[in-house]
Formats: sequence, C-alpha cells, structure tokens
Amino acid sequence: MKKILFFLPILLVLYNCSTGEQKEKKSEENTSKKETGQEETPHLDTLFKGIGNLQDVEFTVVAIDQGETAAITITPSGLENSNEAVLAISESKNISFAIEDLDSDGSPELIVFAKVDDLNTDIFAYSTYNKKSMGLINFQENSPEIKTEKAHLIKKEYAVVETTLSRRNTYEKEDGSTYVVQTDYKLVDGEAMKQLIKSKEYQY
Repeated sequence: MKKILFFLPILLVLYNCSTGEQKEKKSEENTSKKETGQEETPHLDTLFKGIGNLQDVEFTVVAIDQGETAAITITPSGLENSNEAVLAISESKNISFAIEDLDSDGSPELIVFAKVDDLNTDIFAYSTYNKKSMGLINFQENSPEIKTEKAHLIKKEYAVVETTLSRRNTYEKEDGSTYVVQTDYKLVDGEAMKQLIKSKEYQY
C-alpha cells in the first residue's frame, strides 16, 4: 500500500504534465492552422447553372463565384469520343448561353456570353466537331466599318439569330438620338479550328 501511495502522486504529476503538453501542442496546432488558413473553407456561390441540348448533344454550363472572377465550367454529353469538361474564366457575373448548329452540319455549337458591362462581353464559343469532341471556335471581333463620327458607343449586345452570331453596337449622337450598327458573323472551317468571320454589316 505504501508503494502505491508513494507512486500515485508522481504518476498524477506525470499524467498532468503529459496532458498539459498535449493540450499546448493542440492549441499551437489550432493557432497555426488558423494563421495559415488551413481550416478556412472559401464559400463558393453558384452564379448560374443551365442545361440545353440540340441534335442529341447536351451541354451543362455552371458558373461559380470566385470573388473577383467567375469560373465557368462547360460539360458536354452525348459526344462519341470525349465528353471532357472545359473551364473558362471571366470577370463577369452575368452569364448566359445559346446553342445552335451555326454551320448546319448536324453538329451543334455552344456560345457562352459573360457580360461584364454595357460595353464589354466575354464570348466563349465551342463546336462539337462531327459530334466526336468539343473544341474552341476562333472568334476575332472586327471593328465596324460604318463611320460613327460625332457619335459615341453606349451599348454592345450579342445574340444568336438562327445560324448567325450578331453584334449590335448602339451609338448616341450629339443631339441625343441613337442608331445601331449590326455586324453578323458566320461559322466557317479554318485550318486548325472553326472560326466565326464577319459576313455583313448594316445600320438602322
């Protein structure tokens, strides 16, 4: 009994010291994690989600808020060789899209519009090449050739109308009146990829 009573305080002291050291280590680990942000999970908001299909090919478009930018994931399904998703980044939080067979070849195209403001829109265009896989479309905008003297651009809009991508630039004159210059783009085959090229332009 004496031996037990003799060693018991020592064991309690050792146990308390060990427990205290473990608590201090855990406290230090928690403090370290908080300082380095390891425990903080960013809150991701879904800005947009849409699903559309044409000619037995489906597209899912999801935009996630990443603070200053939006991460836009485009996922096809129904393609023969690859249905791999692609990622696009935009400063816009206003997302929409259109699906159309722009060159009437039986394989649909997807155009994603990310409107930054009235004068700037990011455009991400994709074609499903012979329904085998999805790839980018080359799109280089052209400045309007119609003269816009003594007027300034106040709005730029895009839309897919039948098999045409249209851009409508609205101008305001000094007297406050407005007019629109519309530029139409058609999809054609290119050397490495399909491309949208200017087909016509008119004013109204």
